Amino acid sequence: MNISLPLTVEICGSYHELTAEVVVDYTPAERGCREPGTGMQMEPDYDESFEVHSVTVLNTDITHLLDSEQHDAIAEHLREMKQEGNL
Repeated sequence: MNISLPLTVEICGSYHELTAEVVVDYTPAERGCREPGTGMQMEPDYDESFEVHSVTVLNTDITHLLDSEQHDAIAEHLREMKQEGNL
């Protein structure tokens, strides 16, 4: 999935609005199997997930410049966008 996200960066004390092109794998939430009648859980539930593969700004791949916390923050932002219906 390719997604465009607004990005604000500070360069020499000035703020600039850019667009980041993010490539992610999206896996929807999945409810594990339940036993008929009792409802006992037989398989685990899985939350939805967004896995960031690449982030490009101004045609430059900056993925290698981002740490795991920044990848997680992008994924969380995408989750919030999806919950709000903006994705």
